[in-house]
Amino acid sequence: MRIAFLMLCHRNSEQVNAVISKLCEFSCADIYIHVDLNNTNLRDEIKDRDNVFVLPENESYHIQWGSVDMVRATLQLIRKVRESNIEYDYLWLISGQDYPINQASVIENKLSSTPQMNYIETITHEDKRYTWYRKLYEIPYPSWINKNTFLVKVIKRIYILITGGHRHSFKLFLRKKPFSFDFYFGSQWWTITPDAAYDILQYSDDHPEILKYYEKCIIPDECFFQTLFMRGPYRDNRSMNLTFINWKNNRRSPEILNLDDLHMINTIKKEFCFARKMDYDDSSELIAMLFDKPE
Repeated sequence: MRIAFLMLCHRNSEQVNAVISKLCEFSCADIYIHVDLNNTNLRDEIKDRDNVFVLPENESYHIQWGSVDMVRATLQLIRKVRESNIEYDYLWLISGQDYPINQASVIENKLSSTPQMNYIETITHEDKRYTWYRKLYEIPYPSWINKNTFLVKVIKRIYILITGGHRHSFKLFLRKKPFSFDFYFGSQWWTITPDAAYDILQYSDDHPEILKYYEKCIIPDECFFQTLFMRGPYRDNRSMNLTFINWKNNRRSPEILNLDDLHMINTIKKEFCFARKMDYDDSSELIAMLFDKPE
């Protein structure tokens, strides 16, 4: 089993290097890393390894929360994997603040038990959350609306109400999609086969108007990949994603996991392989307990 881990990181080189060390416990894994241009010093602090490939600065992006540059960075990582001409079984998208909650051998056995399965959350029409998510993509949003300030939050709420509310949009405000298939939504973090990943990349390259459309959306990384995946030939071979996230009451960013979450992590180990969001200051004791104790 050969896995290409695609890592998006922006802070804390010590933690990034610890995650890389853990990924090197897999039987055969390469790590492709995008370093946010907002913190270029991190690039020089990542330990040099034969199986670690850091995207050069001219192929990297300044990533702002909720912007389309997160999608562009991920596409560039996929492109780098494809250009390697290495045959992988899976491409696995993670961040520098994710951490495995199972031993590498356990995770590899899980993947091997269902070959060609794509682990990607896809929220469809049947889900009651669908109309709420669709609102983030069917009307235009200026890029500044993603800022986390009180004034912007007020303006955003008023704009959503004026355009039809949280689960509806008046026709006057609807944008014409540059594609005929439906929107799909889900977690940014996925584990998919190379064929599925390269299909998404190629379709995006062949239809640049789609990425252009997502420039005026909120959190495009939670729709772009699901939508292009579900229009393709691999849609019927999918399951839930493998990264556990505890959103709790925080809708903008996941809760930081700590030792108090150990019991919860142990209960979801069979379903998930990674967990986020980890932070060395708060999560180091949890990480130690995950692997210093017998399974």
